[in-house]
Amino acid sequence: MLSFVQNFQYYVLFEVVEPNWQHMEESLRKVSTVDDVLDIHTDFLARCLKDTMLTNTELLKIIHQLLTMCNSFSKRLQVSRTADYFNICQALLLAFPVATERGQSKWNR
Repeated sequence: MLSFVQNFQYYVLFEVVEPNWQHMEESLRKVSTVDDVLDIHTDFLARCLKDTMLTNTELLKIIHQLLTMCNSFSKRLQVSRTADYFNICQALLLAFPVATERGQSKWNR
C-alpha cells in the first residue's frame, strides 16, 4: 500500500505537475494582460487534471477507493501500535512497581 501511495505521489508531482509548471512559467514570461495569465493558469490546471487521469470518473473512483483503503489501514495500524505500547507499559508497571503506597520506591528502603 505504501508503495502505491509513494508511486502515485511521485507520478503526480514529478511526471505531471513539474513539467506543466515549467511550461506555465515559460508561457507567463510572454504575457501582456491579466486575461493571458488566467488563460495560462486554466490551461495548466486542465493539463494537470488530464495527465493525472482525474477527469476519468471511473478511474477517479478506483483511485479514491485505493487511497481510502490505504488511509484506513494506516489508521488501524496506528491504533494497534498505540494499544501495544499501552499494554507494554502496563505490563512493565505491573512487573516493576516503582512506588509503594508511602510514595517511596520499593528499592530504596
